[in-house]
Amino acid sequence: MKKIAILLLLMFAIASIQAQNYQDVLYLKNGSIIHGTILEQIPGKTIKIETTDNNIFVFQMDEVEKIAKERTVSTNQAEKRAEAKTFENDQPETTTIKQASNVIVKMNNGDEYEGQILKRDDKTIVLKTVNGEINLFVSNVRSIENNDYVGKFKFANPHDTRYFIGPSGIPSKKGEGYYQNIEVLINSINYGITDNLSIGGGFEFLSTIQGSPIWFLTSKLGFNISETFHFGCGVMVGGITGEGTAALGYGVFTFGSSESNLSLGAGYGLSGGELSDYPGVIISGTQRVSNSIALLSENYVFPNGNGDPEYFGIHGIRILSKKSSFDIGVIVIPAISDDMPALPFVGFVRVF
Repeated sequence: MKKIAILLLLMFAIASIQAQNYQDVLYLKNGSIIHGTILEQIPGKTIKIETTDNNIFVFQMDEVEKIAKERTVSTNQAEKRAEAKTFENDQPETTTIKQASNVIVKMNNGDEYEGQILKRDDKTIVLKTVNGEINLFVSNVRSIENNDYVGKFKFANPHDTRYFIGPSGIPSKKGEGYYQNIEVLINSINYGITDNLSIGGGFEFLSTIQGSPIWFLTSKLGFNISETFHFGCGVMVGGITGEGTAALGYGVFTFGSSESNLSLGAGYGLSGGELSDYPGVIISGTQRVSNSIALLSENYVFPNGNGDPEYFGIHGIRILSKKSSFDIGVIVIPAISDDMPALPFVGFVRVF
């Protein structure tokens, strides 16, 4: 009997410890993640949760995407996270923000709150969210990130200045750039010098190893004429070391937003000191269909050696995250379609 009692006590203790290591997590449709303990749930109507910071929130059930139980983060882990990425207060220690902007406040325990900072001092932050004003302790804040995106998706398109390989009219922002890899072998970097001017360059890996690198340099001027009308122009210069260079000057108009647009452009090539007699034409577009998927199509018509038009295109999808994109598509070249109906295209971009 005594052994049974001890066994039951041990089972109860283990169950209690396990229960303490898990907490309720609400995943909201606006992208927010709330950790805590569910206090009340009215099916089909509302859910009340108390966070580990002792804040109580009430959400409509149609705001909730998913409810889960997840393992809690220990105090030591939270402290290590806080040490690894120190919360920096860029505003005066006591201030009311005159021009509030959207931010994402990340807490040491993993919670995320989205809204506008109304007031901040060295102890607390008053944040205006879609569910009302909340007070957060600065000591529990891991980081604050700007969130200027306004749209129906959880985050902005991280790579709207370019399609598979060709540019859109949307300019890069000052201080922002990206690394791009195409077909595993082609590597490039592009960086915004100003809000209108960006420069970049890259190389092909195998030719570089063989001692005759294929290289290229790019520059682009871009302008947001309106929210749905953009213009870009630029020059691309490339070549094979020791064998000559070629250049392309282009202009492109983009109609629409970062999530859904159509671009029309044209350019003239220069090779061997001779300018092409006819321009090449580009027609590209993208349509974002979900938080993580966008459709892309990039089409070129250019004159061949006889002055006759030839076509090739790239069609596929872009898999999106906040800082990266992964492209999967097919290259269609009618001139070789009898032998090769389509070629695979893969690309990766990391924004910085």
